[in-house]
Amino acid sequence: MIILVALFSITTVFTVYAISAYSVASHVHELFGRLMWSSIPGGSFLPWPSYSEIGFPAFTPVSEIDSLYYQFFIESWMLGGIAVLLWAVSIVFCVASLLKNKE
Repeated sequence: MIILVALFSITTVFTVYAISAYSVASHVHELFGRLMWSSIPGGSFLPWPSYSEIGFPAFTPVSEIDSLYYQFFIESWMLGGIAVLLWAVSIVFCVASLLKNKE
């Protein structure tokens, strides 16, 4: 039972993280071949996605780490895929646990 609670907790936190990351990613634009934030100050994807809604409207370069993160996890939809996979594993584990307890 503890494993089931931990699995659902991790899955929920990861899903909220992914939704937050995709929300922050909506403020990233490609301009002249570079990724740019749409305001000053820019945002960040790590450790938790954040973006200041109150800022001066101007383009700010995305850092190298955030640029790699954006290209690898956001553009490829890997975060969404991992979230779906985690939910599938959680549901299968829950059903298997319920069937095992039913016997």
